Amino acid sequence: MLNIEPREVAATVRTRLFGYPEVILYDTVAGGAGYCRMLVDRHSMRDLLRKAVESLDCQAGCTHACRTCLQDYDNQLVWEKLDRQPVLAWLKRVLMMDQAPNPYARFNASPVDADEGTPLLFQELDRSNHVVVVAPTLCTIRQQDPGAEGFLSTAPLVLARRLAAWLASGSGRRAELALAQSPNFTLENSESLALWHELYPRLADGSLKFWTLPRSFDAKGWPRALTNPGKVGSVAWFSTGTVNTPLLEKPLPIPLWRSPGLLADDLTAFRSGWKEFVVVPPVKPADLSLREYRAGQTRDLPNDFAFCRAQGFAIVRIEDPYALDNDWQFRALLSFLEQLAKLWQKWPAKIEIKTRDTGEQNSIIGELQRAVKPHGTVVDVRRVPTKGPNRVDFHDRRIIFQPDEKNARRRVTVLLTGGIDRYLDHKFECGVITHRSL
Repeated sequence: MLNIEPREVAATVRTRLFGYPEVILYDTVAGGAGYCRMLVDRHSMRDLLRKAVESLDCQAGCTHACRTCLQDYDNQLVWEKLDRQPVLAWLKRVLMMDQAPNPYARFNASPVDADEGTPLLFQELDRSNHVVVVAPTLCTIRQQDPGAEGFLSTAPLVLARRLAAWLASGSGRRAELALAQSPNFTLENSESLALWHELYPRLADGSLKFWTLPRSFDAKGWPRALTNPGKVGSVAWFSTGTVNTPLLEKPLPIPLWRSPGLLADDLTAFRSGWKEFVVVPPVKPADLSLREYRAGQTRDLPNDFAFCRAQGFAIVRIEDPYALDNDWQFRALLSFLEQLAKLWQKWPAKIEIKTRDTGEQNSIIGELQRAVKPHGTVVDVRRVPTKGPNRVDFHDRRIIFQPDEKNARRRVTVLLTGGIDRYLDHKFECGVITHRSL
């Protein structure tokens, strides 16, 4: 396509979820010769893959590889390992060439005319007591959106609650979630902790179970979801979107096909190689609390921060990219500290603030230092550059209460999804997650 020597462009490959490869092309010349850019600008990846199909569709009709298609001087050391057939089949699937109009015809599946699959799944669940769902991941755990006010309306959390409510609403109900990548619940992310808070009771009572799928699992060849497996009335749902759609973002991605449940032999093959995954709790349930406020709802600060009552802290660390952004944010911070002062025994020896550097915060910092100085409190501000060559990704909003300066593990961490200003302003929704490690 570029009229260059084959040696001038090379490739490397890595395996992704469900065993699908990711191929990276690069120039072999030091510093690059621009061939990959030329390929993108003048042609397209589809054109490249079609040319590859032509090369692999051997005119001599060989079984694996021959000099007509793949074998040449440069790869003669690996001639015995070359096999064009699986690559040819894979490329045709990628390009949707020579594919059957119904990829799930062998299961007698029929296409479903729907714009959204989630309502269909929950309608089916109302008639079921057991569901198995396959997906690459549970959900995409992202850094907190700087503009987010709370986690009340995030799609994964809403779906996790619906699933947990379904499990709790009937005796003997079970859900099995089979994933290519095991879930990871972490203390560092509010959405992750909120998901854990919702799912843990069902994990504890055994109604929810996670499985890890083998790398050889063909996600496009098996159901996305299966209700009442092995029983009369079982239903299988198929989707070509299973490969790359997290479970709690779209449980049934379209396009969809529906069939009766799998036969016994197919069900055995479907579950072959699955390994149960035991979720490691990020925190003891008794040490975690979650509170959500809707817009217009009065905040209950004395209850949310009850752990401060009659306590003293060596350090209170506030991490908020916008805490000192402007006068309004600063006034909210002062008001917040004044309300906490009604609870704690005495002001902390030090208040550390991690916030983004706007370049115009000296006067605000000076006013804050003067405001807390009568209480014997020192203010230490760390300004994080979020622009320029030394920028740092900084989104999370949390407050750490540390009783002992020398023991950083003994502390209470509060995640505020809306930040201090939106926690205090009733116009906004806000989420509060408290993790006690004392």
